[in-house]
Amino acid sequence: MNTYQRTLAAISIALFALFEITLALAQQGTGQIPNGTNAGQFGPPISTNNGNISFGNGAPPVANAACGTGATVAGTDSNFRLQSGTSSNSGCQVAFVQPFSGNPICSVVGETALISWSLNRGNGINFSGVVDSSVYHVHCFGRPGG
Repeated sequence: MNTYQRTLAAISIALFALFEITLALAQQGTGQIPNGTNAGQFGPPISTNNGNISFGNGAPPVANAACGTGATVAGTDSNFRLQSGTSSNSGCQVAFVQPFSGNPICSVVGETALISWSLNRGNGINFSGVVDSSVYHVHCFGRPGG
């Protein structure tokens, strides 16, 4: 495991630890965390329902044509799954439906292939080296805005 992979693993562990704390707080109250639209709040809506956890709400982000023919995006701006299509290339970009007010904190993990990525000023994720028909998971936390 190289330094980049260790760093990514550490960030993922930290995000999941934050998630566990948030879940514990949700279970103590109404089962729902504020959606980050009020001053001082941070992050996407998080709710629990019979042990199932959901992040965010609304329509899924939109993948451009460079993500390949038949590319699909499922989820929300805060938590989505990209499955690249065929004939994908390095210009693959997924645009958030509602941009963040600045660069969110994101974690991108390739389920079936490694990936390089960068933020597009809170408006979406730029992917480099997309492999045809591969699956990538994205989790972003930040202040909503635009």
